[in-house]
Amino acid sequence: SLFVLYLCLRRGIDVLKLLLKTLKSSDWAVALDFLSPAFFDVVPTWAITRLVATMSRNLVNRSLVEQTRAQWQKILGSSDLIVPPLPPAARIEPSLAEDKVDHGQRLLVTYFKIIHHSESCYLDLRSQSFALTAAGWQWRPSAWLHTWDPVFRRAMAAIYQGYYGQQPQLFEQGLQMLKLEHASELFKEQFGDGGGDAILFDLNRFKDSFHKIFLSCREHGTQLHPDFFALGMLLFGLYEHAAALAVPLSPGRAYHQAV
Repeated sequence: SLFVLYLCLRRGIDVLKLLLKTLKSSDWAVALDFLSPAFFDVVPTWAITRLVATMSRNLVNRSLVEQTRAQWQKILGSSDLIVPPLPPAARIEPSLAEDKVDHGQRLLVTYFKIIHHSESCYLDLRSQSFALTAAGWQWRPSAWLHTWDPVFRRAMAAIYQGYYGQQPQLFEQGLQMLKLEHASELFKEQFGDGGGDAILFDLNRFKDSFHKIFLSCREHGTQLHPDFFALGMLLFGLYEHAAALAVPLSPGRAYHQAV
């Protein structure tokens, strides 16, 4: 009945409000400043609620957290890349520009590997989740885990492969899978150079480019896939981290290295 539908929607909105309140009181609070208000106009509330409920359960699923940690140690080829939190005194900031570029490129490679991974993956690429120690770079992400919907993952993989692989038809096919053909030029603007040229990452550019995409979706009556919420968390951490390094990085080069 309509009344039951209303109660379900009301419950979804309440859960979403609780999530936002939780994020505001956590170390993810700053991420909310970069969340476009138009996002909630183009993603169904019930879909975000279901996704967030799953992510919240994953936070306390120790078996899944440990399984994911072991997977990513193997995927990234280093047993010391994912470690328990380090004491503040153990954190060392990179000082040389070469070190920052090397780290930034590894950060981008990690991002593209996450996009292509079919099992559980971390969504935390923020600068505070990495440390440089005598043993090398260590990644210690918070346990926000997500498993991409197969359709979304295939679509994003096609979009990136088409863009960075200079295959325009594949790029458009990926957008069509998500009903985002109308935002083709906006995605190109967000991705930057499609070749190997290096760019400086900027959080305000990240916010503006995605806001334009959400507005385009609203204008064309497109409902976004709920996995865009998880992608937004991932991209916020990527941009925040890359911007903090303040050195030019090459997404194109990182993409080809990752895949």
